[in-house]
Amino acid sequence: MKAKLNILIFSALLILILADFTKTDVNDSLESALLVSGLCFDITEDGKYETSFLYSEQQPESRQMSYKALTAKGKSIGECISYIESNTENILFFGQTDVVFMSEKALRDENIYRNITDYLERNTSIGYSVHLYCIKDDMKEFLGKLSSEDEKLTRFLDSIIMKEPATAGLGVTLSETVSAYGHYIIPMMNMSDDKFSAGMVAMQADRFVAEFDSSMIRPYAILTETEGEYYYSTELGEFYIDKTKCRYHYDGQLKFTVNIDIDFSTLLLYEYHSLQGKMIDEVEYLMSEVVRKDCLEAIDRMKEKNSDIIGINLYMHRFHHKENALLNEENINLPQNADFTVNVNAHFLNNGIMY
Repeated sequence: MKAKLNILIFSALLILILADFTKTDVNDSLESALLVSGLCFDITEDGKYETSFLYSEQQPESRQMSYKALTAKGKSIGECISYIESNTENILFFGQTDVVFMSEKALRDENIYRNITDYLERNTSIGYSVHLYCIKDDMKEFLGKLSSEDEKLTRFLDSIIMKEPATAGLGVTLSETVSAYGHYIIPMMNMSDDKFSAGMVAMQADRFVAEFDSSMIRPYAILTETEGEYYYSTELGEFYIDKTKCRYHYDGQLKFTVNIDIDFSTLLLYEYHSLQGKMIDEVEYLMSEVVRKDCLEAIDRMKEKNSDIIGINLYMHRFHHKENALLNEENINLPQNADFTVNVNAHFLNNGIMY
């Protein structure tokens, strides 16, 4: 009986001790952790890293999130982290990091860009779903809008950090920066633009290839089947695309046919309140033509800048491997030398305007 009592007492003490240690551990980590929602990377004139750690706070009066930043300079990213942790009472926690912003200067420097992506990939707390963005020109304007709690910028950050809509619109995640050919694009933001859109940057094997302005986003999205609403103006009115499907076909002898199917709806009709009969055929024809010309112009710009942003090399590697091997042996540059024919089949959706 005494032995059993001693065992019970020992067990109770052990549970209390473990519970006490566990409680202290959790409280310490929660109190000392600064939950980093995003990272900003810039390069100073003397070549140092200027790293800002974004975190969010809820405003009690409005129940909305506001974003703040802690900034440090150092010879490495690790030195910046050490500086923040030694000058605050917080330990940086990256388990909730959803977005990374890089200055255009940092992205254009191959070694610096590689160091940044290496750090992101090696940090086991940062997931591969983190979104990458480029800030055009100056990071200070971005951080200035952040500190002034700019409403549009706050909503934009909410859409990435709080809602995580990775399936809609133009964007790239850390996991998508690695492919068979290393071709990918990074969205570029401009703080002076009302929509923050400055275009996109084409990358190949972590090296800057070309920069495209915002007019390239719409045809690029259609050619790569990126979800989102894309607007066009025709002689009969303004319309937006609801859905797009794009299929590539290699015809041989460096010739490709691009078949695009789109569903579109009306935004504004010029001088009409409805579309009926042959007018529907007419607007479908006009939309087909304006989308076809837009995509052809986009392909021409892609060829001029020698950037395979629509993935022709990857398409050939997957579906025409032998032909692709022969072209590689002859050192033929597909994006530059191929000819493209674009066909568009547009379908107007019955959305209440047509009767």
